[in-house]
Amino acid sequence: MKQYKERYPKVQFAALDVAHAEYKTYTKLFAFPNDFYDYVGYVNPGPNVKFTLSVAMSKGKVPATQDELAAYAKVLQSLHVFTGKPPRAH
Repeated sequence: MKQYKERYPKVQFAALDVAHAEYKTYTKLFAFPNDFYDYVGYVNPGPNVKFTLSVAMSKGKVPATQDELAAYAKVLQSLHVFTGKPPRAH
């Protein structure tokens, strides 16, 4: 966030209270009021998974509505990493 703020001094950060039931979650709103609003979440599935998941929602001009934020939260909370072997192709 520090580097982002240095590059875009007008950015405003706000807490985004969205959590995943299984995984550590880091969420934040990156706002440029009256221009755009980016809702960003990173989901860490744990030490046995070699990648991080992310969910982003961008809105232009106006902040997200309660319904849009609820939909964003449902998408983030629905993420699941399957660690078993993938099914064989036929």
